[in-house]
Amino acid sequence: MKNTEIFIDANIIIDVFLQNERLFEESAIVLEICRNGKLNSSLAPHTITNIWFVARKEMSSLERRAALKELLKFVDVVEIGKTELNEAIELTEIEDLEDALQAVCARKYNAEFIITRDLSGFKYSPVPAISPVEFIKKFG
Repeated sequence: MKNTEIFIDANIIIDVFLQNERLFEESAIVLEICRNGKLNSSLAPHTITNIWFVARKEMSSLERRAALKELLKFVDVVEIGKTELNEAIELTEIEDLEDALQAVCARKYNAEFIITRDLSGFKYSPVPAISPVEFIKKFG
């Protein structure tokens, strides 16, 4: 039986890295489910640099490197190039280009859904978005 493919939005990982008090628990459970290998999880390459930038005030360079290395042990990175960038630019139903690129990456990965706290940002995504709570109910 084929594993389920899912795509993780950056906000889920940032919640865990920054230990966002209000959102940490649900996001940590999402990543733990991904870590256990019962499904295939992915993210966009720019998610790594976004996390690096956002976490710079809370984590040292060494801490960020170690956390990212650990993340990449169980999360795939979708390869993108000019084609995917152009697809995201043409996906005009999604106002935020970063969200559009995430949606294109999720589609390329054949993800069943995108796990995100920003459901409205993916309203017109070719891959449906679900919240961490919905994901935990389904796979937890």
